[in-house]
Amino acid sequence: MPLELNGKPYTLTDESILRKYSREMVFTVSRQYIKKNRDPELRLIETAPIHIPTAYNFHSMQNSLRISQGVLRYYEAHSSYNENGRTVDNWTPQYIAIGHSGVLKSSNPELNFFLDNCPWNEKVKNDSLHPNHNNKAEAMCNTFSREERASKELTLQKISSELMLMLLDDNVYPLDRMKSLAKAVIAQATARKMAHKLFDLETIADVALRAELVRLVTTYTYPMNEIMKMETTDMYEEVEKWKTLKIIEFTAENEWVFWDTVNTKKSMVAVPMNSDPTETLIYYLKNHDAYMKWYKAINERYKTVNKRVSKSKKEETQQQELL
Repeated sequence: MPLELNGKPYTLTDESILRKYSREMVFTVSRQYIKKNRDPELRLIETAPIHIPTAYNFHSMQNSLRISQGVLRYYEAHSSYNENGRTVDNWTPQYIAIGHSGVLKSSNPELNFFLDNCPWNEKVKNDSLHPNHNNKAEAMCNTFSREERASKELTLQKISSELMLMLLDDNVYPLDRMKSLAKAVIAQATARKMAHKLFDLETIADVALRAELVRLVTTYTYPMNEIMKMETTDMYEEVEKWKTLKIIEFTAENEWVFWDTVNTKKSMVAVPMNSDPTETLIYYLKNHDAYMKWYKAINERYKTVNKRVSKSKKEETQQQELL
């Protein structure tokens, strides 16, 4: 068997595991190695070849704990020889290559198991609960799943349809509100790599603007979903709740800072003299916060702190009741 765990043969004996990995599986190189199409069912593409190491630290979950089992190694040929009185092991290949096609198809259950569970697989990299998850590992390959792709396409179509219905409804998006959305699109288009037609918001007709926004929704669904979500959020309310828990703060230096931790703050935006601090921050978040980077970070921090505060208040209430 071409799998070894700590130098001893490792055999896939579990029936469900064997059933899963005995079928043909498809692995693609990760996104950063592909410039165009990465769908193995479409035409082959030119991409940089990658070389995945043939050994990694293998872990298993036992009683909800991540336990190291040792080094798992994949090889097709193994030889050993003596050199200066010591034994030298030679495993071939030393790397698993996915060539210029960007696709590796395999019916080898051991190879499938090895690649599907390695820390360099995007699926493992994105799943913090996977036993072999490693934050420092670079995502080099990905397990292709037709079911997963169909699910993602369905989700994409659902979001796109919901946004289109909103934009086509005159009551939800009258001309003034569409112009406000168009301004946010113009401000974020470069950072989000969205190609839009040039808007002249002073003279553009309702129908032309609505048609262009609908086109952007169908072409750039996820970016437009984030922009439209931000556009509908009551940002004054958001800012006030962040300030209440001291997640953000307006300093004496006329700038907004984000308290990433209790003792660590990050500068967000400087406020010009004679400008309203809250309005400046909201304008920045709505128009210049590429990929909603600051909004998401602040919101996650708020949830963490709010949960901690709520727990403390609950414990304090319980203690008072006992007294």
